[in-house]
Amino acid sequence: MAILLGGGCAGTAQTDAPLRIASAANFYATAVQLAEAFETEQGGEVEVISGSSGKHVAQILAGAPFDVLLSADTLRPHLLVERGVVERGETWVYAVGRLVAWVPRVPVHVLSDASALGPLSAEDVLRGAAGRIAIANPDLAPYGRAATQVLDRLGSGMQRVRGENASQAFQFVSAGSVEAGLVAFSQVRDEARGQVWVIPDSLYDPIVQGGAVLSDHPAAEAFRRFLDAPRQRSVLERAGYQAPHP
Repeated sequence: MAILLGGGCAGTAQTDAPLRIASAANFYATAVQLAEAFETEQGGEVEVISGSSGKHVAQILAGAPFDVLLSADTLRPHLLVERGVVERGETWVYAVGRLVAWVPRVPVHVLSDASALGPLSAEDVLRGAAGRIAIANPDLAPYGRAATQVLDRLGSGMQRVRGENASQAFQFVSAGSVEAGLVAFSQVRDEARGQVWVIPDSLYDPIVQGGAVLSDHPAAEAFRRFLDAPRQRSVLERAGYQAPHP
């Protein structure tokens, strides 16, 4: 399986061409895992291209022939419907994301599952951040938009350090450039450093992640069915997502 970072243009929809999936940065690792399983089951080659949902859609509207979009929201797939790029029946919801605050350089708090994250409060996390917090760009990334809602609703005056997407925001925190971050739960699901606080759903609009079939590549619709299969629900949940309601 080929893996591409950033925004390279996609291939064609020829039968022997690889299936090219434009994945939201927060979903990238899970998309790679699913793509590898799809290759094993279905054959063929899959390429996963990581980037912000906004940048992916801008490239699609400019003519980049991706075969499948896995956005971090439903706004971008709906925009493609409005622009006539895809039909409404070619979009669907594949996962529901969750936002967390992560402060890696404090005493370790074991992250085992969502019910065992401990009695942290928003104030605990914000105090530990020493004034700076990394978020994804809210103009490009739905996780950045959710993070902005959280900080605004808490009345936080913390300095917001923006990454282009959820992955870059995570990298700022992981490298120690910023003391804390509001990132995707999937990014810290197996992280042993520091403390993690799952943000209450009441503080931000739901991060409903939508996909779209963009081409007539013979594997595109097959990948959609593969991702929607009940057996993939456990993969999504282990990765820190909620499976959409049937």
